[in-house]
Amino acid sequence: MRLKPRQIFVGRLLATFLLASAGFILVVRFTRDSDRYWRQDFSRYYADTRALNNGSDIYLRSNTQISYPPAFYLAFSPLTWIDRRRAHTVWELAQVLSLLAAVALVLRESDVATGYGFACLAFAFALIFPPFQTAIHYGQPTPLLLLLLVGSWVMARHDADRAAGALLAAAVLLKAFPWPMALYFAARRRWAVLAAAATFALIIEICLLWRYGTTINLDFFLKSRVSEVWLERPRNLSLLSNVRALVFAFRPTPGLRVWAEYALVLLASLALIYFAAEVTRAVPDAASTDGLCWSLWIITTILLAPVAWDHYLVLFLPAYIFVACYVHDHRSAIARRGTRLGALLVLVGLLGFLVVPYFTAMKNLRLLFCFALASYAGLYLMLSAGQGVAASATPALRGSAELMSARDLRPS
Repeated sequence: MRLKPRQIFVGRLLATFLLASAGFILVVRFTRDSDRYWRQDFSRYYADTRALNNGSDIYLRSNTQISYPPAFYLAFSPLTWIDRRRAHTVWELAQVLSLLAAVALVLRESDVATGYGFACLAFAFALIFPPFQTAIHYGQPTPLLLLLLVGSWVMARHDADRAAGALLAAAVLLKAFPWPMALYFAARRRWAVLAAAATFALIIEICLLWRYGTTINLDFFLKSRVSEVWLERPRNLSLLSNVRALVFAFRPTPGLRVWAEYALVLLASLALIYFAAEVTRAVPDAASTDGLCWSLWIITTILLAPVAWDHYLVLFLPAYIFVACYVHDHRSAIARRGTRLGALLVLVGLLGFLVVPYFTAMKNLRLLFCFALASYAGLYLMLSAGQGVAASATPALRGSAELMSARDLRPS
């Protein structure tokens, strides 16, 4: 159906209004959080970076805080050259720009001609997404991590293997938990990307050894521990935390509890990796399906992290753009039950991520973990159903080609 010029104008005007409203909400957030340069989590980054630069080993302290890898503090160091208030402003603006840049890259890489209205809606949705608001509130670097991971995916799609590997390594060195994204490239058989990531990581590690010394770098690997306080939080949507809660609900003996936790976490982790790798190896390399595969590994990465809070879901933002583009580009696939069910599960997960952060009682019910599992299952079903469409279409296309060839060879 072709839209009239007036309808197009009204649609663009509405999209612009929504984007402006999202920008206004962000300004309100900045105004309300203007004093958070003295509060968590930004204040800890600032203090820990200064402590490391002064030679202190922050990984020896016994508290409930989770210390980041040394590479994070090396990257954060330039902000300690200015006062805390200005550093906080620069840090927050960097996170906003990282989010906008990541969304712009995803929109540019998608095969579908999205248009002005869809782009405005995507940017507006990203700015008001509750996990992003949480990340900004606490000064978390999740949007920056999103930009690095999206950039790695985009560079790999354009065969810039060295740049893709460097960005992937940077993401892993900054926060450690995105390491499963390397398995995505392994499933795609992008060995050059992994080789570049390993080389870049080695170079950065040598710089870290020179800057902080061997002891501090080893202490991060050997003495960093995740506190029981964080593992027992119902808001933790990681697989480890929720399996521990499930096992504890049956009141086993302490020895049996430990073995049951290890066994279930290992089996569930291997299952998540296996199904993601299986479907990634099978589906085509088109931007729409490859974006869904990348998103499947993102939600796998979040679930496999020892601790995962709702602001980690900022990494899952591109998945909704990929799903919308996939539905637009594969309208015939929507007729398949698997695709419809998968899209419905992703939508249910999205609604949960939009609602749960505003209700503390719902957070304590571990619903975020359930919605994350629903998102994983939805993406897997969509990719599996799409693979079935491609497989069923191949013989038909092959038969048509053979028929046309026979007709061409028939004497006139």
